[in-house]
Amino acid sequence: MPSFSSVGTFKIFIGNLADKTANGDIKPLFEKYGKVVECDVVKNYGFVHMENEEAGRNAIQNLNGHMVHGQPIKCEAAKSRKGPNTPTTKIFVGNLTDNTKAPQVRELFAKYGTVVECDIVRNYGFVHLEATGDVNDAIKELNGQMVDGQPMKVQISTSRVRQRPGMGDPEQCYRCGRGGHWSKECPKGGMGGGPDRNGFRDRMFGRDPYPPPPPPPFLRDRLMGGGRFGDYESYYDRRGFEDTRDLYERRFSGMGSMRDSGFSRGNEYGMFSRRSPPPSGNNGRFSRGMYEDFSRDSFEERREGLLLGMGNPLLDISATVDEDFLKKYDLKPNNAILAEEKHKPLYDELIEQYHADFIAGGSVQNSMRVAQWFLEKPNITIYMGCVGKDKYSKILEERARSSGINVRYHYTDKETTGTCAVLITGKERSLCANLAAANCFCPSHIEEPENKKLIDSADYFYISGFFLTVSPETIQIIAKHAFEKNKLFTMNLSAPFLCELFKKPMRAALPYVDILFGNETEADAFAKANDFQTTDRKEIALKISRMEKINDKRKRIVIITQGEGPVILARDNTVTEFPAEKLPAEKVIDTNGAGDAFVGGFLAQLIQGQSIEVCIKCGIWAATQIIQKSGCTYEGKPNFAP
Repeated sequence: MPSFSSVGTFKIFIGNLADKTANGDIKPLFEKYGKVVECDVVKNYGFVHMENEEAGRNAIQNLNGHMVHGQPIKCEAAKSRKGPNTPTTKIFVGNLTDNTKAPQVRELFAKYGTVVECDIVRNYGFVHLEATGDVNDAIKELNGQMVDGQPMKVQISTSRVRQRPGMGDPEQCYRCGRGGHWSKECPKGGMGGGPDRNGFRDRMFGRDPYPPPPPPPFLRDRLMGGGRFGDYESYYDRRGFEDTRDLYERRFSGMGSMRDSGFSRGNEYGMFSRRSPPPSGNNGRFSRGMYEDFSRDSFEERREGLLLGMGNPLLDISATVDEDFLKKYDLKPNNAILAEEKHKPLYDELIEQYHADFIAGGSVQNSMRVAQWFLEKPNITIYMGCVGKDKYSKILEERARSSGINVRYHYTDKETTGTCAVLITGKERSLCANLAAANCFCPSHIEEPENKKLIDSADYFYISGFFLTVSPETIQIIAKHAFEKNKLFTMNLSAPFLCELFKKPMRAALPYVDILFGNETEADAFAKANDFQTTDRKEIALKISRMEKINDKRKRIVIITQGEGPVILARDNTVTEFPAEKLPAEKVIDTNGAGDAFVGGFLAQLIQGQSIEVCIKCGIWAATQIIQKSGCTYEGKPNFAP
């Protein structure tokens, strides 16, 4: 009988797919006959879940033998056997390291009830907990718990398929026919190589009508210990088949000879039945059980509103000017100042006479832009900050939204929008910042219903140290929310002067910080302000990581960048260094946005469940790209590879 998932979908097996066949080739074909709940192509075969049996049967009738990339695909109703009768809740676990094993995860969940099955697939996995267990408590308390140095993601599985554990009878393993374990844990299953040819599968299903071909003659003696195959050859004896056509030709009746159609047995695994899927890696051994659902839950990758940032939004107005312009406004190359009254006219002059470029700026907004560059899907990040009701805020919002950020500015009529003039003379830069409205952010903004909803929905928060000068009250509200909901709260030291002049609000926020960023000068300033009595930055990072932390479910991670020097990671009382890529001097255009880019690349990987090591490598890669351009800008698609 065909199998139905616990939610009633009709499951279809598809085989004989060309190597380049993807979900996008298969799903539209089946959608012509009804709603496709899920489609998953795994190398040369896969599964499609239709909403109901009628649609599924209709699709099979019309698509069996349909040509896709020059090969006729095989379609048939998937067959599976009854799973365990014990009601269970399927839980997704993500953001696991490569070293995390099933016994570790099983032990964590065992405190909350009987773990019927625990299966780890590389960096994610699934736990089937008896429905009578404390499922809600398990999710609440284990979500975010550090496992092998990374915060584990725990949530109810959102998959609509394979909600029950196991692949066969509740009392027997389908690999060996014995009880006491699941098929995935079968000691005879090896690396997923399947059951004994003359064992349980034959007893349950009889002889497989389409077994994989026997080994070539020159391997027979080595494999079988004799000149003939013995049992192996008798298994492939075709005398029991009534049809005398070639075994591979009989798979698609009515299609004519496969040899006549250009097919040959050279690709002997090209045509296969559901009971003999094609070999994958592991030296030709099957990497999954033959009847395993290949559908899988994904980590909450790239959903809208996942990451929320807060900071001081500035519209960067960038233009190439001459030295006379600098002298006119009493500015110097390679310098950064806060604007005085005499500097106010220069912003309009840049726009009107120098064909200035507008870039959505401010450190956190820059990081959100870089994160969006990697994520390649709009509105995954949210940004909040204060701007004025003027032409600059319209330009700033348009630029930020074009980068993919969901902008939620707080508007004030007390000040104009903050701007930063970026004056380029050759390879030198002069910065003149007018914070203005950025200083006017009010905590009431986050209490607005729509903004409150976005905060409740976000799972990751990033706030710059600069925001300590604007609204430390808002930082406390967000930090406490993250703690109470067990969400990840990240922050940046941002500037050396903040560590000294704003030490009190910084120390008030630090106990809530899960990941703290800073550069070498900021780390030095923090150590001095807090009397660490050391100038060793590795020791400084360790000391910061050990400072008071309210959420004891995960230890604080501290990351210090050092320009061309290695990035320092302090985690679990251990320091690791990651080398930065050093570029030739002629390729370095502007280093001002390097720190913002590092954080943006880091966060883009973090919210997708990547390891801290991958996050840091992506941050280094992003910073390396940004410093080769003027301002915190980028172009094309990122091609970062871990």
